[in-house]
Amino acid sequence: MENLLNKEIDWKIEETDRMVVRRFVFPDGRGYTEYTSKARIGGWPLFHMTLGRNPETGRRKAARGIVAIGRIAIGGLAIGQLALGIVPIGQLAIGLIAALGQGAFAGLWSVGQITAAYEFAAGQFAAAQTAVGQFAFGTYALGQFAWGQYACSTKACDPVVLDHFREMFPWLLDKLR
Repeated sequence: MENLLNKEIDWKIEETDRMVVRRFVFPDGRGYTEYTSKARIGGWPLFHMTLGRNPETGRRKAARGIVAIGRIAIGGLAIGQLALGIVPIGQLAIGLIAALGQGAFAGLWSVGQITAAYEFAAGQFAAAQTAVGQFAFGTYALGQFAWGQYACSTKACDPVVLDHFREMFPWLLDKLR
C-alpha cells in the first residue's frame, strides 16, 4: 500500500461566505473533515472543528478556535476528549476559569469525577476552597468523606459548613436544616 503522506492531498473544499469545509476520504473509507469559520477574533477562528486523522500528518489535528471541537480541542469554549481552554468540556478538561469533565481542573470552578479548582469543585473526588463530593477536601468540605477546616460528612457535621452552603445556594435552605 502506498504512503499517502508522500502524495499531494486532493482535498474536497466547500466554501461559503462563513465557513470553509475541507474533506478527505482515505482508500479504506475512513475520512477526515475540518470546519473552519472565516470569522476570526485575534487571529483565532470563531469556530473550528476537526474529525478524524489529518491526511497530511496521519495524526489527529487539534481544533483551535474561540469555539473548538475535536478529539483535542484548544480554545475559549473547548469540547473534546482532551480540552484545554478558558471553559473546557472533556474527558480531561483543563481550564483557566472553569472546567467540566471526567477529570476537571480549573482556576476557579470545576465539576467532574475527579476535580480540583481554587474556589469550587464538585465531583466524586473534589478539592477546592469549597468542595462537594464523595471524597471532599477543602476549607469548606461537604461529602460522604470530608476533610477540611470546616467539614460535613456522614460521621460529623460542622454547622459552619451548612451556613456556608446556605449562603452559596439559597435554594438549598430547606434541604440543609
